[in-house]
Amino acid sequence: MAGLLLLLPRRAALANGARMPALERIMARGMATPAAADPGHPCLEHVFDLPARPWPLAAITRDLDAGDCSGATWLRADPALVQADLAGARLMAVGEIGLTASEARALAAALAPLFGDHGMELSAPQPERWYLRLSPEAPLPLFSPPWAALGDDPRGHGPSGPQAARWVRLRAECEVLLHAHPVNAARAAAGRPVANGVWFWGGGARPARVGARVDAVASDDPLLAALARAADIPRVRAAAEVSSGNPLLDLRALRDPALLEAQWIGPAWAALRRGRLARLEVVFADGGAVAVGRAGAFASWRRPRRLA
Repeated sequence: MAGLLLLLPRRAALANGARMPALERIMARGMATPAAADPGHPCLEHVFDLPARPWPLAAITRDLDAGDCSGATWLRADPALVQADLAGARLMAVGEIGLTASEARALAAALAPLFGDHGMELSAPQPERWYLRLSPEAPLPLFSPPWAALGDDPRGHGPSGPQAARWVRLRAECEVLLHAHPVNAARAAAGRPVANGVWFWGGGARPARVGARVDAVASDDPLLAALARAADIPRVRAAAEVSSGNPLLDLRALRDPALLEAQWIGPAWAALRRGRLARLEVVFADGGAVAVGRAGAFASWRRPRRLA
């Protein structure tokens, strides 16, 4: 391989675990790049290049899910779980609620007339990914992506810009329709999380170009798969399927620091020092990256330091 990019869990999560000697050496000897001030995604801006800000991720994932994203503006309207607490409410989940395909279709069917009255078409090609199709010229406010709002009061992450009040009202009307829906009543009775809201995000039209700094992606994450498809680079599900080029290995699901170090980061660091890699880069899920070349791998005067 000419190079290797490892996409790792949040740095804070790794810092609270065991010592990671290889990662600590990479951090000490590499060149750090902070997260972008206005990222399209907190980590993927180190990998992909899109001309539009914010990134029109709804159109990009729609192309993966249905292949019909041309000629329209798209907006994700994903099922969401909002939980009341003493301070107000918290956004607990977006998309990943565990809905079945039939449950998602039933909930979306209940909401479709509301959006139809506003000239929008709602569809749910995947239980966790719902879409609104709008006319190409439809203006949209700025929406907060899920990763910016999870765990917070959704009212603090409302849309801003043109027609923001309209979308706040639409979100409230969706909550009313979903509150007493039979699907949610059955899920609540069974002790399963409910889809009691929708979360709008990722609006825009599919960009004409998506650039990438890698030439293959090993991941089962739908967003990474969609970006790889848009950039016209191959995506595989297992890292073992990648043997050459400049690939990205998505390791965010591995939360055990010792396992990450032993199985992935340590061997990659050894491959760099042995000349089997020309460049090694680690990107953290919460933003920020560090890249080191073979010469930097031997800069022993730069002492390793703990991640914390």
